[in-house]
Amino acid sequence: PRRRGGGRGSRGGRERRPYDEPHRTPEELAEAEARAPRREPTSEEALRGPRDTAEAVAELEETAGGRRTSEPSDLRYRQGAGTAMERGELTRWADSLRPGEELVPRGEFGRGPNRWMRDIFPGNDRPDGIIVDTARRRITVADVTSSPHVEHIEKSVNYGRRLAELRQLIPEHLRDFAIYVEERYWEHGVRPLRPIRIFR
Repeated sequence: PRRRGGGRGSRGGRERRPYDEPHRTPEELAEAEARAPRREPTSEEALRGPRDTAEAVAELEETAGGRRTSEPSDLRYRQGAGTAMERGELTRWADSLRPGEELVPRGEFGRGPNRWMRDIFPGNDRPDGIIVDTARRRITVADVTSSPHVEHIEKSVNYGRRLAELRQLIPEHLRDFAIYVEERYWEHGVRPLRPIRIFR
């Protein structure tokens, strides 16, 4: 049986090091990590709860016995948690819109009058949503992620540029609208990206 703690034992004829001793190979380190004792949270930590999704995922992993982040199932677990947070933030964004604004989520780009959005973004490489603002005559690429990253901002800006370059595919009554890019972030306390003007 697999043991936890600092004792020594054998597995397949190989001596196992205590979890807190130096290890020469990644395999030894991974085995030691799995045997390392997991502390219980303090009363203060239990009352406070996780600071963010990453910490919540880590707590779930400890409860489940500590899955390794290199396992495909664990990566899917983290990606699923991030996707759920993004959807929640997109819903809050839609709820905060002003009169005349409509947010179309990426899953509805090809439906009804929104077919032009799928023509411009035909595959999975598309923003989380597009906001059409008939009151201020602007179209906004709306993207959500955990926190500001240069690579993600560049990707969002490229979405806006594609929209501007292919604006002949936009319905005529919307074609002259200004094009902006905005990002919002689901990590607590992170301010939204200031709108970036792409066209006009």
